Amino acid sequence: MAIKTTGVEWKRFLADEAYWGDFCVEEEVISVNGNCLPMDHGTNPKTVQDGDRIAIHEGVVCSQEYEEGHPKEMHDLGQFFRAWRKKQTHVSFTVECKRDAADAIKAAVVAHGGKVL
Repeated sequence: MAIKTTGVEWKRFLADEAYWGDFCVEEEVISVNGNCLPMDHGTNPKTVQDGDRIAIHEGVVCSQEYEEGHPKEMHDLGQFFRAWRKKQTHVSFTVECKRDAADAIKAAVVAHGGKVL
């Protein structure tokens, strides 16, 4: 089952150099707004907009340190993303509402210390 996120959260994940360390992603299958992207396009932040709907279908995260010809560590991309997400202190999500409720919902987000992107 695909892991779903937003474009803004996906880009934050990709940009977190401290979390990624010496890891890289391979064999990824990412869809953006329901369209599967060719390899490397889904992991290129320049191809993703903040409001895009991202789905992680497959992928392997490998350390760039090798042992006996193989990466020393390998992780499922989805699990690697979930572990990163759990460490975050803030979340991003998309909200759909009736037009006449939008201002009240935005005000509630701001009143609780959130930011409307």
